[in-house]
Amino acid sequence: MKADAIEMQKGERRVVAVELIRTDLDSRLVMRFKPTDGSNLTIPASARWPRLAKNIQFEIVAGNTTGDFVVQLSAQHPDGTPSRDEAAARQEAVSRSR
Repeated sequence: MKADAIEMQKGERRVVAVELIRTDLDSRLVMRFKPTDGSNLTIPASARWPRLAKNIQFEIVAGNTTGDFVVQLSAQHPDGTPSRDEAAARQEAVSRSR
């Protein structure tokens, strides 16, 4: 799973799509998002990952902090245990505020 770096203006809202490669089809998964501390990015804490989805979309809202920031993605089962795809889910989406 990978997303290209995006450039955003302060306060800008943007829907980001991340391409998914999934091998763990045992159950539905939950994608968890964690922005860099101090980034002032507003993103959802998690989103459901449909079993046969080819990508997942979520909205990022840039804060007032300038810099390069990383959003870490992790795939988990609904009970919180890591999925077999977790290693693949350790890719990052980068947001740059100017």
